[in-house]
Amino acid sequence: MKSKLIAACMALAAFVAFAVMPAVSSASPVITHPTGTVLATGTKIEATNIGVTKFTSSTLNTECSTATLTGTLVKNTTTGGGFEGEISTATFKGTGKEEDCTATGTFFTGSAAATPETGTNGLPWCIKNAAAGDNFELNGGACGGLTRGIRFGLDLTGLVTCTYEKTGGLTGTFRTDLTGSEDATAKLNSGQKFTRVSGFGCPSEGELDMEFTLETDVSPASPVYIST
Repeated sequence: MKSKLIAACMALAAFVAFAVMPAVSSASPVITHPTGTVLATGTKIEATNIGVTKFTSSTLNTECSTATLTGTLVKNTTTGGGFEGEISTATFKGTGKEEDCTATGTFFTGSAAATPETGTNGLPWCIKNAAAGDNFELNGGACGGLTRGIRFGLDLTGLVTCTYEKTGGLTGTFRTDLTGSEDATAKLNSGQKFTRVSGFGCPSEGELDMEFTLETDVSPASPVYIST
């Protein structure tokens, strides 16, 4: 009898755990500041690189020591799909001439000016949480509008401008605050190919490697968090 009672209690506990799981997992991630306090839409957000931002190809590697993205939080709700931010500016700098990024390769070594303003498929971009897990999507175009590719140019000083595009957007992962002190960071997934649009002699494709931290776009800046 005792063993039957224990088995019944275990079965009940398993049923209760299963029943409450959807309620726990259904909450969408939101941007908070301070941690746990949902940040108001319209707030300006700044993303700053962690480490070096790189564009790697078979014959040319470009490195930017500083990358800064700024934008506005346009959606932020636990019950309506999570967060969305519209990126309006993106600047990339390095240790090259006039603070340009640096490039090294088989056919060029020197300064490389990196810009998303190429005349086509430039800013804005839209970053938002993906449907499941600690994942995000980064697409070209305004949030709520038609999505398009993400395009940027690398002006190899005195030689050629290489223009690249990633259709279908980019994906990555973010850090959710589980302890009350883990500020928001995000990193692009590896292996996502940008294809050459123009630039004679430029590598046909390459991969962007970028990780960044999120803060309020005020002075002094303070970290924001991603909470569920």
